[in-house]
Amino acid sequence: MSGEDAIAAQYFLALPGTDLPAPPYAFKIKSMSNSAAAELYFIAAMMILILILSVASVFFFVRQYKRETREREAQNVQKAVEPETVRAQPTDIGLSE
Repeated sequence: MSGEDAIAAQYFLALPGTDLPAPPYAFKIKSMSNSAAAELYFIAAMMILILILSVASVFFFVRQYKRETREREAQNVQKAVEPETVRAQPTDIGLSE
């Protein structure tokens, strides 16, 4: 086991109350000022809110798209079933163009 792996294993296996220092990459909210922690919480909350709004908008878009597709297909079927209307030409009733 290399030296870095041994140190990582010590950090991983460290139990609360041991004298091992925290790893240098540890994210410690307790050591932050209150305003910095509050700002991180605010940013996280805004990201979650953006995700919720994005999922909701995609849901409604897909629902409306499916509804319009069904209506369009129904109109195409109805056009195929209905006979074509014949328009009267001016010459049919004795009028000249």
